[in-house]
Amino acid sequence: MKLKKNQLVEIRWSDITSDAAWLKPQISEKYPAVDCLSVGYFLNQDKKLIRISSMINNNDGERDVTVIPLGCVTKIIKLKR
Repeated sequence: MKLKKNQLVEIRWSDITSDAAWLKPQISEKYPAVDCLSVGYFLNQDKKLIRISSMINNNDGERDVTVIPLGCVTKIIKLKR
């Protein structure tokens, strides 16, 4: 999918999870990852990572950044402003 800088996107991705409790094998063998959802303005991506921002400064373009490994991404949706 071709995205433009500052395109508003929704990224669905899976994050790691862990549990320090003593779990039976039937539970630990089926323990799921956490489904996550991030929304922001597309900054860029390379072969391994996608970067988005939740805020952009209108005066000078400074922004925050969230970096998500592409291997964790399950879906990217373009949003309308």
